[in-house]
Amino acid sequence: TEELVEALTKVASQEKISIDQDAIVSLVKAAGGSFRDGEKLLEQLSSFEGKITQAVVAEILGQGQFEERAKLLEFIGEGKSAAALSCLHKLLEQVAPQRLALLLLDDLRRLLLMSCGVEKEAVKEEILEEEYEKLVEALGKFDQSKIVKVIGLLSKSLEQGRFVSIVSLPLEVAVVESCLWEENGRGENSRVKNIPENTKSAKETVRSAMETPKVENGDEIKIIEQRWPYVLETIKPHNYSLGALLG
Repeated sequence: TEELVEALTKVASQEKISIDQDAIVSLVKAAGGSFRDGEKLLEQLSSFEGKITQAVVAEILGQGQFEERAKLLEFIGEGKSAAALSCLHKLLEQVAPQRLALLLLDDLRRLLLMSCGVEKEAVKEEILEEEYEKLVEALGKFDQSKIVKVIGLLSKSLEQGRFVSIVSLPLEVAVVESCLWEENGRGENSRVKNIPENTKSAKETVRSAMETPKVENGDEIKIIEQRWPYVLETIKPHNYSLGALLG
């Protein structure tokens, strides 16, 4: 990390970018230890008129929306998919999807550490006091197993984001799946909770569509393929993004 700070400080000097040392440190954290990503972020900041401070880095790179992110995490913890998506879309107006996913993963990492009993000061060193209090509130909506599950889903969305034309779709799907997931005590499977009535109806319709009669000649796959378009059309009015992903 110190080497990266020195390297980016040198780049800033060469490019005549006026930036505080604390801002460089924040930049390094945002880059996740990658020099190439750090250079790209520094280039993004270079258009700012005036001296670049830590507060400027936070605002431009989307780290200033902490309260909104904490609210999103609470909605995920409570399983409120509609509210979570609404909150997500508000954040996406200010932050790129992959950048937002990284910020949320950073928040979830802190929740995981707190859930494991890591000393308060160790977490508070990284964030402000009011941000810590928001995380404490969010932590009350999660159990440890769900934190781990959501981290996995968001990490998966980062990888998927490289291969889709709708860049926000993997993150939207990850948020919905996170809302619907609940540990069932066996550590492997999941079940849906807090489903609106209209969604329950859709779920039952899909299940009915997927049910197949007993087949003696092993043509189950063909039957599913025949019915799959109907399943997609049933899903789309209730969750277009999920329907598009499954299609």
